[in-house]
Amino acid sequence: MTGHAHTPGEWNISAHAVPDYVYQVGIYADGSANGDDIATVKSCEADARLIVAAPALLAYGLEALRVLEEHGIGDTFEARGLRAAIYDATEGSS
Repeated sequence: MTGHAHTPGEWNISAHAVPDYVYQVGIYADGSANGDDIATVKSCEADARLIVAAPALLAYGLEALRVLEEHGIGDTFEARGLRAAIYDATEGSS
């Protein structure tokens, strides 16, 4: 797996309404609503929370995979699934 170029965490969410009163959740980098705008999710705060957790999930997934491989169990069903998820997150399968 090669390097990935996502906006570094910490990310956070901020709920807001646009002029047509559609509920939206903004996702921002640097831990504040003044940071870089990562995305806007309409009508589903649960999706926004999952997106906000993505940098930490990726970091812990990479570490878990490293530990599995270090202990010689990097070819299990779970490790292969984790490796595939990391690939999708970093290299993408569009």
